[in-house]
Amino acid sequence: MHTSPNCGPGMQDGKMVAGALSATHPSKDKGSIPWLLLTGTSDAQPGLFANVSSIQRVDTHGGVTGPTVCDPATFGATLKVPYTATYKFYTK
Repeated sequence: MHTSPNCGPGMQDGKMVAGALSATHPSKDKGSIPWLLLTGTSDAQPGLFANVSSIQRVDTHGGVTGPTVCDPATFGATLKVPYTATYKFYTK
């Protein structure tokens, strides 16, 4: 799983499915990234995810960065922030 700054989370199977943000909901686990509802974009590629119409990210745990992210000494550095979540894919 990776996140693109322009289209939200995307999943790959040799191809990519991307989603436009439709809704967010705070995680039930305080200090965790929000739950998301994404609408599949129309630029689907052939493959496992070709017919995905929407994607949900739920049950998130972790993923929130600490205050050092905005520290000038670490600007531009890669920061790995672990999280877990359940992703649900819905088809057309």
